[in-house]
Amino acid sequence: STGHALPAPNESGPLPQHCFLEPGAASVDEMIRDTENGLYITQLHYTRPIDPKQITATGMTRNGTFLIQHGEIACPVRDMRFTQSYLKALNQVEAIGKETRLLRIWDGSLQNVPAVKIASFHFSSGTPG
Repeated sequence: STGHALPAPNESGPLPQHCFLEPGAASVDEMIRDTENGLYITQLHYTRPIDPKQITATGMTRNGTFLIQHGEIACPVRDMRFTQSYLKALNQVEAIGKETRLLRIWDGSLQNVPAVKIASFHFSSGTPG
């Protein structure tokens, strides 16, 4: 522990704060070009833990979700709900972006993160709208 999590007990379980992930070597354009069929997701929103031991969360895509076909963005798609273990997702990383974005999270903490290309991610349904 780095001391950057909410103190126990809390309703969220372990919740890392002020995460800074090391960038990789790929650009977002390269990750898209190297994808035969997939999704380009610009943001995950309203994420909530549902199984803290497996680091499983649910949430939805937001502010831009696009279908990738044959290495190109083909069209926008409707936002989707996901239920996914972050541990399982991070075990399927194929590429990490070389640029990072500094994001302020709802609790005031900062996250500095690159884009990540993941081989598989579980989407459970579409969102209303």
